[in-house]
Amino acid sequence: MLFGISSYDLIFNGIILILAIGFLFLAVIAFFIRDVTYPVMKPFNFTVETLLMAFLPASILLVMAPLRGYKIDLTVLEEFGVLTLKFGALHLLLQFSGFYSNIFAPPTLVGAKR
Repeated sequence: MLFGISSYDLIFNGIILILAIGFLFLAVIAFFIRDVTYPVMKPFNFTVETLLMAFLPASILLVMAPLRGYKIDLTVLEEFGVLTLKFGALHLLLQFSGFYSNIFAPPTLVGAKR
C-alpha cells in the first residue's frame, strides 16, 4: 500500500494513464499533420493494410481464449471487437501522424533523405 492505494491499482492505473495520454497525443499530432499521401495514392493497399493491422493482432484473442479454457462467447467476441477497433485506430493515427511516411519513405526519396 502506498498512500492508501494498492500497488496493483497504482501500476495498473498508471499504465492505463500513460497509454491514454500517448493515444491522445498521437491523435492531436495526426489531427494537425493529416498525412494522407499513401491512402490517397493507393487506397486499396491502405484499406487491406488497415484491415490486416486491425484483425490479425486482435485474432490472437480468439486463440488464447480456448487455450486458457474459455469458450468463445459473446464476451470474448466483444473484447475481440474492442481490440480490433483499438488496433485499427492506432494504425490510422500512425498513418495520419506521418509516422509511416517517415519510416517507409517513397523509394525515390530514400537516396535523397539518407
